[in-house]
Amino acid sequence: MFATLETANVIMINPSDKDYRLTKKVKEGITPINPDFVELADWIHDRYQHRPLNILSDTFGTERRPRLNIVFEYPHEVSTFLKSSGNFNPGKQAAIRRHFAALMEKRKSAPNQALLHLFNRALEVEDLMEDLLVVFSAFEPVAKEEINGSIPTTEIEALQQNLGNDQIWQIVPAFSTATIFFYTRKQEEEHERNGSREHFTDQYFQLLKRYDRYGYFKREEFMLLFDSKENFDENYDTNWFYYYR
Repeated sequence: MFATLETANVIMINPSDKDYRLTKKVKEGITPINPDFVELADWIHDRYQHRPLNILSDTFGTERRPRLNIVFEYPHEVSTFLKSSGNFNPGKQAAIRRHFAALMEKRKSAPNQALLHLFNRALEVEDLMEDLLVVFSAFEPVAKEEINGSIPTTEIEALQQNLGNDQIWQIVPAFSTATIFFYTRKQEEEHERNGSREHFTDQYFQLLKRYDRYGYFKREEFMLLFDSKENFDENYDTNWFYYYR
C-alpha cells in the first residue's frame, strides 16, 4: 500500500522543511528553478494563469512513490487546484501528470534515465501515469512564519517595555502573528473592551515590517491575539507545547 495521501501531501509547512528552503533560494534569485521543470511550469502558467515559483521532485513512502511538489507563491494560487471540499482537484492533478509524462517521453535521452535523475529511482514514463502524485504548496504562509520568528527576543522585550503596560506578562510570537498575554482574564477582557488591541498591533507591526524582506505582511490583514497567563496556567499546565499543539 502507498503512504496515505494526508502524509504524502504535507511536505512544506514550516521554515525547516527542505522544499521551503530550496524554494526560498529560487525566490531570492540564488538558484534557478530546475531546468527539467521549466517547460512544465510554462505549461501550468499558460493553462491555469498561475506560474509556479518552484517545482520539486522526490519519492515518499517505503515504495518510493514519485511525487511532484508544485510550489506557488500565494495561497490563492494553490486554491485554483483545490475542490470546494479543500482537497486537491484530481482532474487537475491528472492533467499535470499527463503533461509531465508527455514531456519526459519527448526527451532525446532515454526517458527512464531522465526520471532516474529527477527521482533517484529507475522509472518508465508509464510509471508516471499510474504512480506520480502531484501536490501543491504555497510559499508565502511559511515565509511569514519564518519572518515573524526571526524577530530577536531582545526586540520583543524592548517593545513590551515601550508599551508601558504593567498588566502585560509576555508578548509571544507564533506562526504569523503574536499573542499578548495579560496576567489575568479580567485584564484581558478590559483590554478587549478599551480598544487597545489596535494600538498594540500598530506597534508590533512596525517592528515586524523591519524584517519583512518580501513585503508579505499587510496592516489591514494583521492583528495581534490576546490571552492571559491565568488561562495558560489553568488550562495548559503552563506548557507551551500544550498551548500551541
